[in-house]
Amino acid sequence: MTLLHEEYFGIVRDIEDPGIGVTKKKMRRIRATIPELGMKEDEFTPWAFAVQPSRGDWLPSIGDVVLIRFKNGNPATPYYIGLVVTAEDVSDEFIGKYGDAFRFDADTNGNKMRWSENGIEIEDAGGNKLTLYSDKNDSTASYISIVDANANKIRTDKDGISIVDKNGNNIKAMSDGISIECKNGNKIDLVSGKITLNGNLEVQQ
Repeated sequence: MTLLHEEYFGIVRDIEDPGIGVTKKKMRRIRATIPELGMKEDEFTPWAFAVQPSRGDWLPSIGDVVLIRFKNGNPATPYYIGLVVTAEDVSDEFIGKYGDAFRFDADTNGNKMRWSENGIEIEDAGGNKLTLYSDKNDSTASYISIVDANANKIRTDKDGISIVDKNGNNIKAMSDGISIECKNGNKIDLVSGKITLNGNLEVQQ
């Protein structure tokens, strides 16, 4: 038996793990083709176990390239370490918008996550976005922002909390009170023990 002590790039061909043991528990195993070993597209490794730095349910897709090793060099006991980034995995958005100071990740469903020195931005496939921004040089500039796909917004920062709907109506909670303003300019301020009304007042029963 020829021992295989190197690391190899494997092309994922099968992710339908039949399971192991009496209960047929699925272990996120994959089978892959390793061109470096002379394998053809219809030739696969035995089922390879997943090895990763922490717990998680990540599973590669058919056609992904993964890094494969063999336990003690035995061809019968492969395991895969992780995804090999190919040109197809680097999005135009990443190239055009982000540099070395950024990290970007996305799944096949269109969900995205971006890391930078100033925080994290998470956006789902539907367009809902969460931003956690932190400025190391100015703590007062830090904020948390939630914007849904309909353009409704919630933001917390040094001044307090603000809620703005897609129509322009907004509520602000500040250190000295609360302000409510509708899109047509009518406004109620509950600030420093005073209630101030701006706009047309009409009371109906």
